[in-house]
Amino acid sequence: MQGAWWAIFAAVALGAGFFVIGYGLTPRVGGVQATWILRLCTLVLTFVTLKVWQGRRSGLRPADGPGALKYAGWSGLLSTGAILVTALGLGHGKDSVVTVLGSMSIVLTTVLALLLNRERLGAVQWAGVGLAILSTVLVGLK
Repeated sequence: MQGAWWAIFAAVALGAGFFVIGYGLTPRVGGVQATWILRLCTLVLTFVTLKVWQGRRSGLRPADGPGALKYAGWSGLLSTGAILVTALGLGHGKDSVVTVLGSMSIVLTTVLALLLNRERLGAVQWAGVGLAILSTVLVGLK
């Protein structure tokens, strides 16, 4: 259940963050510039967080060499691309539609977990996937 609380917190933070991007940042600087500003802030905050964490906690698990760097690189590239496309969409469309359609990433993550990690979903989870797809379709309709 602890993971669910983290997911709820993440959903609230992402929702508020995308609202700020669409309402305040993108209209003022544009989608590409907004993406670079966000990435710069992310980089700075990551280094500050790691520095604070290292100072408070000894015995941090070392990175898994080149394997970890490869996944970190792909993750950074894909997330930057996702934020860029979202920021461009927020600058040219309805924020409510752009963010809801972008939320299909949750369904894609679930499908990838099923295929690549061989995870299993229960009936209630399958219902959630179906409702997520249905809600996205309904919000996308005019």
